[in-house]
Amino acid sequence: MCSVQESGSLKHLSLANVPLQDSASEALMRCVARNSTLQTLDLYGCSLGEPGATQVAGALAVNTVLERLDLGANNIQLGGLALLSDSIVCNTALGALRLWGNHFQGFGMDRLLTALYRNDTLTELDLTASGADPDVTKVCLTLHPSSQRTRGCVFA
Repeated sequence: MCSVQESGSLKHLSLANVPLQDSASEALMRCVARNSTLQTLDLYGCSLGEPGATQVAGALAVNTVLERLDLGANNIQLGGLALLSDSIVCNTALGALRLWGNHFQGFGMDRLLTALYRNDTLTELDLTASGADPDVTKVCLTLHPSSQRTRGCVFA
């Protein structure tokens, strides 16, 4: 699994719809944390849940090159969103985050809003079909004001 870390040329990795058990996602995220070339990671539908979201958040907090991350349809809930939000504050490379189809019902969006305000690299956020707060348009309004990039948020 750590060949992800050791590969000097791997830029894009898709494990979409491959169910990852906790031990596999933990090993993968240890490698991703130290990887210096991986730009795109697609973990759509990998059944990560809250444990996997915790592992992804840890890797995202220290990885300095990952630009696109797809965590759609992984049964991530508000606890995982909170940890991911905290890691977004630290991250200096992530430009696109897909959280499509997870379960963010309730009022747990505050940490995400704070993270988006503090992070000036995230330009694309997809919360489609996530059950996000009905007033989710606040997210776009709080995106970092100093960014010169066009911000894109998708909600439904």
